[in-house]
Amino acid sequence: MLSKTYTTQNRYAFSPKMCIHHSIHIYKSAFISFLELIALFFAQVIFSFKLIGISEISESTFNVMNS
Repeated sequence: MLSKTYTTQNRYAFSPKMCIHHSIHIYKSAFISFLELIALFFAQVIFSFKLIGISEISESTFNVMNS
């Protein structure tokens, strides 16, 4: 009885259907992580451009005040 349940569990774990489902899950999570990485990169670029714009604005106002 014990060996029978073991073989059915074993067959279920290594069936091609479960393997495909598992690989789809892995690829989906990897794809989501990749999208998050792209989003973080774009957010960092936009934030750095905003910081550059703020520093340029403060620099120009500083020059106007000095002149």
